Amino acid sequence: MRYSENEILEFIKADYKQRQQVDDIVYRDEILEFKTTIDEWRDICDLVENDELGDFFNVAFKLDIKTSIWLSVFEPSDEKTLKDICLFISENATKESVEPIKLFGNECLNAGLFKALMKNLQRHGIDTKNIKPSTRIEPLFRELGMLLIQEVNLLNPHALPPIDFKSNWIYKWGRRIFVSCFGLIIILGLITKRFHWWLLILGVVAYAMMHIGVRLNPQRARFENIETFGDVIRKINAPPNIV
Repeated sequence: MRYSENEILEFIKADYKQRQQVDDIVYRDEILEFKTTIDEWRDICDLVENDELGDFFNVAFKLDIKTSIWLSVFEPSDEKTLKDICLFISENATKESVEPIKLFGNECLNAGLFKALMKNLQRHGIDTKNIKPSTRIEPLFRELGMLLIQEVNLLNPHALPPIDFKSNWIYKWGRRIFVSCFGLIIILGLITKRFHWWLLILGVVAYAMMHIGVRLNPQRARFENIETFGDVIRKINAPPNIV
């Protein structure tokens, strides 16, 4: 079974919905649609370069497509659009078919979805042997971040609400200091006509704080009305009008 172009677009939109909660640089409340150019999309979502985007889609959709081919899909990136990406992936990626599992004599799709999610996390090297439907999702999201969201979105891009996210103090203060230093370098340079090295050094320290902070657990990372993996599975399996 193949993905439709619309399904790929919904995955991209769901990814953006979460990125704007966890990344301060990502633009908020923009509209992604088929006619959005690759340049516009990368700018809105603060994405990596085009060659690395190909690696992302290879992993997400279990593809093995060469970088040169991905670049032909993405470039020229001021002309190519999300429509080009969605069409290319829909023609090459196979959509996972999730079958119900028989429990106590009844067919249970929730059990099949849970098994599929665990299998996909294992594909990334995640040890899932201690994860059960009753396992709380917030601690694991603190560990896995967007990887967990990505795998849920592939099963149902409408399942997760925007994450309630708050960075740890190291990242938060590092970013504040870095932005302040950048602004002061420009202002003082214009006023005094000389370069202030102490601001550059402080800015480098602040950037290092951001680099460290982004790799540490956030202060808060939770989803409204979702506490456990069982809740996630029920959201994945919910009819579209009540997700």
